[in-house]
Amino acid sequence: MSQATLTKAMLMTAGLGTRLQPFTQHRTKALLPVLGIPSAQYTLDSLFLAGVREVVANVHHLAEHTSKGLSQLDLRGAHLTIKNESSLLLGTAGGIRNALDRLGNEPFYRANADVICDLDWSALYQAHLNLRRSQGVVLTLAVFRSGPSNAKYAEILMDEEKGLVTGIDKVVEGKPFWTGAAVIEPEALLHIPQGGASEFVPEILLPAIRSNRAGLFLGEGVWYDIGSPALWLGTHFELMQLFERGDQRNHRLQLWKKRFLEINYSLGQNCWAHQSNRSILGTNGNKVSSPCYVGEGIQASLVNSRVGPQAVVYGQIPEGAGGIENGIAFGGHWVKMME
Repeated sequence: MSQATLTKAMLMTAGLGTRLQPFTQHRTKALLPVLGIPSAQYTLDSLFLAGVREVVANVHHLAEHTSKGLSQLDLRGAHLTIKNESSLLLGTAGGIRNALDRLGNEPFYRANADVICDLDWSALYQAHLNLRRSQGVVLTLAVFRSGPSNAKYAEILMDEEKGLVTGIDKVVEGKPFWTGAAVIEPEALLHIPQGGASEFVPEILLPAIRSNRAGLFLGEGVWYDIGSPALWLGTHFELMQLFERGDQRNHRLQLWKKRFLEINYSLGQNCWAHQSNRSILGTNGNKVSSPCYVGEGIQASLVNSRVGPQAVVYGQIPEGAGGIENGIAFGGHWVKMME
């Protein structure tokens, strides 16, 4: 018997990105590049490999620019619908409720556009189907057992034997956490007023937990959050090393690596640059120190400066930035990390 598939997904792209300022003054998190690839493209690639053919995305901050940018991504023949929330940010629950007219009466995936995760979406859906039959769940969360060592997230409490999420605990490091991915039944949102602002955790997830209808899918894989300058910077280096090592068994990673190699070239181990920089940097990387990534739009004068280590550069470096190391540049802004 062929495996059941979900064909629709809600892509969350309306966040303000306040922790990523000043970079999000110019571009929403969903379109910020990671190794030259817009963040949302990573999520879409993994969804399309799982069989998704229709995506609904909500936009608010820089709505017109974000809508255009999303439509220009590689959609692999899938249909994209934009829900514009520029007049009122509807929140993480209200935005989904507002999209039910496109998502329909069947379950759908919920995915974040600012998280890079090689989740097995098909396995998540199969787990949801089993829990729907056995426990009557209205949603199933994809949970990883241990969060990244460089960030803290709310601990997910769970009953592994029953396959249920039983609670949400304090924000800690290294405990089971929700990846942001889920399968949701439309009935979980019907009590949310149409067109009003509401949030997913208090108004959808917690009621499901209290009624023992929040399913649990324990997954594993890579998971990167680009929600702050430090996390965005670190994600570049983590993915770079992942692509250099390679994993022939993981189709999602292989697709991402293919995109990466099409637009970038190596300056040495853990040092890469966008193809547009060949005339400026050449191929020997004498002026680039590992680990480092040099993206599109750099100025020719950069070749006279040593770049890196621990630097990611897109576009112009503002005057007075100092040494181009241990920081990230984008949109004319340079943020140096704390030593």
